[in-house]
Amino acid sequence: MAQMTRSEASDFNSKFCLLALAILCAACFFVRLGYLPMIGPDEPRYTEIAREMYETGDWITPRLGGLHWFEKPALTYWLVASGFQLFGVSEFAARFPIALFSSLGVFLLFWFGQRVDTTRFGYLSAAALASSAIWVGFSRAATFDLPLAVAMEMALLAFFLWVRENKDWFWYACCFGMGLAMLAKGLVGIVLPAAIIGLFLLLTRHLGSLLKRPQLLFIGAVIFLATCAPWYAPMFLRHGHDFWQEFFVGHHFQRFLTNKYKHPQPVYFFTFIAILGCLPWSFIFVTQAAATLKRWRELFTPHSLPLFLWLWVVVVVGFFSISTSKLTGYILPAFPAIALLVGWQLEQWWQRKPRTLWRWLSLFASLLLIGVSVALALRSSRIPYGDPFKILGLAGLFCLVAFGCLTLLVLKGERAATLALPFGVAVGLAATTFAVMPTLKGTQSTAELANFARITARQNERLVFFINNHYSIDFYAPNLPLRESNAYLKTVMKTDEIAALLAAQPTKSLLVMTPQRWMKGIEEAMPTELLRTHHTWALVRVTARNPPAQ
Repeated sequence: MAQMTRSEASDFNSKFCLLALAILCAACFFVRLGYLPMIGPDEPRYTEIAREMYETGDWITPRLGGLHWFEKPALTYWLVASGFQLFGVSEFAARFPIALFSSLGVFLLFWFGQRVDTTRFGYLSAAALASSAIWVGFSRAATFDLPLAVAMEMALLAFFLWVRENKDWFWYACCFGMGLAMLAKGLVGIVLPAAIIGLFLLLTRHLGSLLKRPQLLFIGAVIFLATCAPWYAPMFLRHGHDFWQEFFVGHHFQRFLTNKYKHPQPVYFFTFIAILGCLPWSFIFVTQAAATLKRWRELFTPHSLPLFLWLWVVVVVGFFSISTSKLTGYILPAFPAIALLVGWQLEQWWQRKPRTLWRWLSLFASLLLIGVSVALALRSSRIPYGDPFKILGLAGLFCLVAFGCLTLLVLKGERAATLALPFGVAVGLAATTFAVMPTLKGTQSTAELANFARITARQNERLVFFINNHYSIDFYAPNLPLRESNAYLKTVMKTDEIAALLAAQPTKSLLVMTPQRWMKGIEEAMPTELLRTHHTWALVRVTARNPPAQ
């Protein structure tokens, strides 16, 4: 692929593009941001740790239920705790800083694209990132993957500009970004950017020019350490071997090399995530990959942006593909590069004729959206716990968006259809929050049950899970459940274990949260009072049997 050159003139107004991206970010990241309770195993846990930081004033040692929790570094906790300081403790306050960080990633991409080529390239790339399915999903959750992705994006974009423009302050910005990434998720924050940077310098024969400047390396190292050491240094001083063993050995090396945390997936898992995660731009990304393979020799030119972007994608996806533990969000740091590759392909098509493939891909994307609409309409009454009328309305809206894109494609061409696509996605996403979130609120969180347990519990009464657990209690009733020594929720598999725990309780009673299908075993083993049910879950109080009369 030939190196893209700056167009003599751009038909995109910078201020208009900034406004359009702000609207996209608002619609995709912020609409009903606080409506959904904390869901999944991670978000309730991380937000509770941030709340304990906020309430105790100790912003160094992460704690969950008062017990040390050394799984992740501090950046996300600090962001969420800052949200609590601004807005008080709530779901919106926890997620707001993450959504803001995500928006920063979008605007960084626009600024970078505009600087290296045209306003149009920057806008197309940033719009692709803002409307990519996986980026939207992680922008709306208080987890660690999004801050890591934006920190790495900052570091790598600054590095490429340093190579291209030879301005030292870009190198220092790169080192700051890597320090921030280290603070976001540990060693991957330095290992992955360093691998991408090292390979790029090696392949473009610039490695010697960096190694010959020890002063630049030294100042960069100082900036990196000054960024991440304010958390790592106190943690080592306070907790020493325990911190090293759990944080680095357990949650870095063992997570990567073993299945200790039970997240196995096939080696090709992340390849599919990379393609599907950038929907609705997947077809453009695959086309760009095919074009690159066809003309791979053209990658190896001085200051080659395509080479840099593909190294970025391949290193991130390849690194986590060989890991034993695989979760979807691990490769989120690759998506700014994927968005730039999508923007690159669109920019190429924008400038050159014929654009037949572009038209066909636009048509296919619209037809795919219509297919989704039809499937939703046909299954509207069979989607578990969904409101059929809302599902039908959502299907109609997606169909309307698809027909709008088709109309623009026929009347105005593929350029107009492409510009409309991210806004169609944003409208669909905003509507989905009204159609789907009420269902998720009722089925994917035990927030209502946890809150009821908190206000119903007798003095000193504790809670234990039977057979299955649900982590939303970590945020909604963090001090109620019994915990293992490593702060994980106490989950027992036999009623005999409940009886043993019950005998040790001063109240001689316990709250038990369990899926309703396991209740019969508890009722047969000990006196049980059903307190409340919610969806498939039940909350019961069990009490010790009266001792036999003497």
